Amino acid sequence: MVVVVLCIAMPAAAAAPLLDCGKNIDACLRWAVAEAATYVQECGKRFPASRTSLDAAFARWKVLTLPIPGLDEVIKPASLERIALGKRVSTYMDGVMPYEREIECSSRLAMLLSAQPRVFADSVSLPKDALEPYLK
Repeated sequence: MVVVVLCIAMPAAAAAPLLDCGKNIDACLRWAVAEAATYVQECGKRFPASRTSLDAAFARWKVLTLPIPGLDEVIKPASLERIALGKRVSTYMDGVMPYEREIECSSRLAMLLSAQPRVFADSVSLPKDALEPYLK
């Protein structure tokens, strides 16, 4: 019975890394950006009429222009981060009410369209000033 419990718990653990954002802000930001990319993909699937505007907003997202190491790799759909987050985000979106999906997608879109670079994530706890070192 213990083996069954461990097998069930392992995919969830893989999707939620134990990142210490105080010690490795680059890794946390990469994860947060991969999460944003994953939400854009999932929101585009669930709201096909908004897919083009979501993709365009992501492509112009000011955070992607910051010198955060490794961003180009984590936003690729086949990256390990995107694969891990894909299942997690899809499962979450399947489990919430339609109006909650709209809130998730519209809040992500607002983040992408912000005049100032802005990032938030559900899967890591970013410090308030996480982007500050990259804005100089």
